[in-house]
Amino acid sequence: GKNCASFGYTSMGGDRMDHYGAGYIELVMVAPDGAYIDIETDDDLKQYVVTAQSYAPNTELKYVFDTDEAGNEYENLVQSQNIEEIVLCVKKVGSSEETSLGLTEITPSPDKYTWYIRDYSGRNLASCGYLSMSGDRMDHYGAGYIKFVIVSDDGSFIDPEDTELLKKVRDTGAQKELDRATRRKNLLEAFEAERESPYQRVLLVDDVYTTGSTVDAAAESLKRAGISDIFYIAICIGHGDMIY
Repeated sequence: GKNCASFGYTSMGGDRMDHYGAGYIELVMVAPDGAYIDIETDDDLKQYVVTAQSYAPNTELKYVFDTDEAGNEYENLVQSQNIEEIVLCVKKVGSSEETSLGLTEITPSPDKYTWYIRDYSGRNLASCGYLSMSGDRMDHYGAGYIKFVIVSDDGSFIDPEDTELLKKVRDTGAQKELDRATRRKNLLEAFEAERESPYQRVLLVDDVYTTGSTVDAAAESLKRAGISDIFYIAICIGHGDMIY
């Protein structure tokens, strides 16, 4: 029942998130027609209202915290959590369209070693995972990730680096089961090259590397500017409140 602009926040990595204690969870919005929803634009979010969610209220969210050498837990350093995203079924405000998408409740992770594959049926492809620096479409699962291989029904090539194209494509899943469920916000352009660059090789230098969202966004912008070889170096690696 909440308006989509009234809760959560958009992270620097371009994801819609919400705080839960010392951690946070991603909010994935799915429209009945698979339309792309720009979560970085309040005017776009204000047009939608939540009609259902993949996990029921009061579902338990569990954290495992990192510990020091003595075995004491850090208060704000989350090592792993059993649920990483909540899928929200949304519709246009004032719309009477059918919004039953058959949301799939994915089994919460029992530990940091085990994760269950999400249901991507019904998602707009631009909202499935993120574009890596190597140009592959990926999605996070705990401390690891998986790679998407996109196959069209007519055999045509779909460029995973073409965000504008992906916004026009929706995953329908297997034809025998067309359940529509989760949607993950794609990493949108956090940077924009003002003009085409005369250079073909660029080295990006960052102070702290955490999730890689910043460098991925910067690299994507540089590729659009015509730069073919992009390299990256970080001075430190960040994890929660700790810098190494």
